[in-house]
Amino acid sequence: DSIPDYKAETTFIPGLISGGEAVNVLAPKTQLTFEYRYKKVLEDNRIQEQVHNLVKKYSLNTKYKLTLDEHRFYPPFELTELDKSFVDLCFNVAKEMNIDLVTESRGGGSEACIIKYFNPLVKVLDGFGVRGAGQHTLNEWVYKESILQSIDYLKNITLAILA
Repeated sequence: DSIPDYKAETTFIPGLISGGEAVNVLAPKTQLTFEYRYKKVLEDNRIQEQVHNLVKKYSLNTKYKLTLDEHRFYPPFELTELDKSFVDLCFNVAKEMNIDLVTESRGGGSEACIIKYFNPLVKVLDGFGVRGAGQHTLNEWVYKESILQSIDYLKNITLAILA
């Protein structure tokens, strides 16, 4: 079985491996830090099961002890039928401001994803931020002029909601 499922748009990122004393010495202790992102909440259960099975499998086949220390929950942002009027409002405000609003589908991790998961009736969208590239990398950058545009956009959405 494979943890990533690219058809379901589920990713698994072993982001950091650390430990050891020297290149030619077997490490007495190592640590693998990873995260995964998924589009459907059901994927979380599948991934957790696979990770736990891998820890159990390799703990039985070695004299070393493997442990899983933490599980962080990054729910995806799943839009529902109830969200469509809010999405339409956001598109209308963007059009009035001559902003090309681009929609993307991403895995979880943002505050909006967590708020939406635990409060499904709340109207919240992710991605009101600035424009740029290289998100979550050492080369991340933003267009300075998009900072004020993002603030104005959010202000105009708030005014449209209150109207």
